[in-house]
Amino acid sequence: MVLKMENNKYTPEIICSKDTIYNIPIYQRLFAWGEENIEQLLNDLKNQYEKSNDAPYYIGMLTMHGNDIVDGQQRFSVLSIIGSVFQQYFPDWVKMKGKLHLSARYNDEIVLQNLFDANPNPDVLNHNMGKGQKTIAHWIEDVKKKLDIKAFAEYVYKYCTFFIASLPETYNPK
Repeated sequence: MVLKMENNKYTPEIICSKDTIYNIPIYQRLFAWGEENIEQLLNDLKNQYEKSNDAPYYIGMLTMHGNDIVDGQQRFSVLSIIGSVFQQYFPDWVKMKGKLHLSARYNDEIVLQNLFDANPNPDVLNHNMGKGQKTIAHWIEDVKKKLDIKAFAEYVYKYCTFFIASLPETYNPK
């Protein structure tokens, strides 16, 4: 049997159109991307957008076991944080709010939800997520004179593409 990868391509637009909630299990590390990682991703997305604003940018693979993200949680998390900033330029990004559940890390999940709010709760903090959001906002400030941010935010929503691989039900990560 030949598996067609086309059936496993997911963009934020596709992710937001489904009822699925993606879970990061407790055994996965916390969000750890720094400024350099985030800026590199944004620059890579921008370069692809400038080459062709209707061609996919392949962000990588998500490996799933049911709804658990076994691999790719950093990329999915950063895409959610990008969505929290880009929603002011392309409102459909708000649909990313709540798509990521952080199993047994309630405060981090609340922080991620708060990033989408106009007036986030200052009592719930996650340094790396907050710093990630600021990095994205600063990146936008640096490029907005040369880049149509609204069109770019829409491009990322529609064309930033994960491939999703599903592990068999009998898989045991322990």
